[in-house]
Amino acid sequence: MLLLHCLWYCHELIYPATWIRNYLYNFLSTLNTRLGLFGNPFTSKALVLLLLFLYAIGSKGKIDPTIGRSQVFRYSATGLLLFIGSIPILYAKTFVSPVAIDGLYMALTIAGTMQLIKGGQYLSRILFTRSPNDIFNDASEEFPQNETLVQNEFSVHFQTLYSYKGQWRRGLINVVNPFRSVIVLGLQGSEKTFAVLIQALWQSIYKGYVAYVYDFKFPDLTEEAYNAYLKTLAENTYAWTPADELTDRKRRNDPVIPKFYRSGGPVLNFDDIEFSHRCNPIDADGMTDVMPGGRCRCLRSRPNSDVELEPDLGAETAGRPVPVSFSRSRPSTS
Repeated sequence: MLLLHCLWYCHELIYPATWIRNYLYNFLSTLNTRLGLFGNPFTSKALVLLLLFLYAIGSKGKIDPTIGRSQVFRYSATGLLLFIGSIPILYAKTFVSPVAIDGLYMALTIAGTMQLIKGGQYLSRILFTRSPNDIFNDASEEFPQNETLVQNEFSVHFQTLYSYKGQWRRGLINVVNPFRSVIVLGLQGSEKTFAVLIQALWQSIYKGYVAYVYDFKFPDLTEEAYNAYLKTLAENTYAWTPADELTDRKRRNDPVIPKFYRSGGPVLNFDDIEFSHRCNPIDADGMTDVMPGGRCRCLRSRPNSDVELEPDLGAETAGRPVPVSFSRSRPSTS
């Protein structure tokens, strides 16, 4: 349609003696007579604008989050100014060479058309892309995360740092029941111990749990457990004291203090028994139920390549997904 428009209004560019001129303009005259397309230059250009709009709506370009309304407005306004604003130039043929006017008119019209196509493509990307106000948009993939502390006597919490609406915010992962449905997955060297295990170790000891730690990277976890032990002694001395004895022991200033088997002092070494100290995990004073028996089997059958050959190890240790376990049993003070 744009080509037909230019041929009708810029006919001076076609050499009059060419054989195609008569055939072409006979065809254009027929269209104008039946449809009235070229009675006014605004009519055919309005039809071109409608076709350009339909093309823009039907096209689906590559999603670009940097495209905004200002860019659509800039390209569209420039295109309309060149596309429609070039029409008055046609009426200057009586003052300037018609060939020069036709060349300038076609150049401005084509430039305006290119700008309109660009603006229409940008418009379609905005119309058919999720709104940037959608919290689950594909552009930034940002969404609000939990920032509320939910705690109880068993809970473990992990701090997070995430970006939302151009700002870095601190979030919280609350594990309110760490005794079930918790598994830590990650490749070797992905900081599972640093990000999860050490945090859980410190918080659990501070809340009054006693623990046995399989320190495969000795003395890393041992030092962390010992430092958490010292911090609890200094700031939360009665953490290990049973609730029913708390009032009486506070009055007598006699907190329950569990023993710590640590490097440099007593240490349990399963790899080389000759250098290991002794601990009785089934001391009668500490056995108030049947659970310590299961804990003793876990301690005795630690996971390594030697004991994997035992037929009953899988059944006895199937509940040990991580090498650190916590117990709320009453610690032995003997």
